[in-house]
Amino acid sequence: GEPVILCHGFGGSVDYWRALIPGLASQGFKVYAVDFLGFGASDKPTDEPYSIELWRDLVLDFHAEFVNKPAVLVGNSIGSLVAANAAAAQGADEGAVKALALLNCAGGMNNKCIFKETDRSVVELFVARIFLGILDAVLGTPALLNWAFSTYSSEENIRTILQSVYVNKERVDDELVRAILAPAAAPTAPEVFGAILSGDPGERPESVMDRVSVPALAIWGDEDTFTSLNGPMGRYFTRRAEEPGSGVHLEVVNTGHVPHDDDPEQVLDRLVPFLQEQLKATRVDTATA
Repeated sequence: GEPVILCHGFGGSVDYWRALIPGLASQGFKVYAVDFLGFGASDKPTDEPYSIELWRDLVLDFHAEFVNKPAVLVGNSIGSLVAANAAAAQGADEGAVKALALLNCAGGMNNKCIFKETDRSVVELFVARIFLGILDAVLGTPALLNWAFSTYSSEENIRTILQSVYVNKERVDDELVRAILAPAAAPTAPEVFGAILSGDPGERPESVMDRVSVPALAIWGDEDTFTSLNGPMGRYFTRRAEEPGSGVHLEVVNTGHVPHDDDPEQVLDRLVPFLQEQLKATRVDTATA
């Protein structure tokens, strides 16, 4: 089958693709999923400069070693931003990335991306600087960081957060909660959590997408409370999809921030035809080679 690489979002792992992996595999695709450094079952070193660019290079290195033919990258949240950066890195020449599918693309690695948004008011930016300044102070103090992380990563809190993120509450089951909790048990998890939340948010998706020359499907959950369809990212991808010849297509689904797990059927109905169309040329080339 033709290759598809799945890139998870913040706090996620390969387990977050539990419905999409079998769904895509049943359509004949060869499906890969990666745990970014610092997440899931991957190592969690405390001396790495965590960034979108680090994970971009990880995805491209993974592709070069294990895939080595044009693939479609499918990302969720910060995974979408990583995927877009990987496509932008190859420039106009066809390389690792054949196309992109971006599910509720995040504006940055963390909330500091707000300072790079051009349509925020002075008051919004002032409040954000105070709040994020306090957060940095907490994350930079080991005792406070450990307290905050242990509170955040409790089973009750994770379940409550997921319930607020998902439209289909029945999808928030024990399997999903365990998938989030297991990586949090690593000894270095609190430090990695702090480093990611306090680090450089990375380049804004708007400028990254200006360097992307491959087709992109944006799938957006219309009840997302993190990256709202009416927020900066949702408005940007809506505008891009309306521009003739932009190469960006937008599909809206009735889900929250994690559409592929919230309602896998809605996502597969839109994603599979896109993948078939984008990878069709690769199949023909392979068959005639």
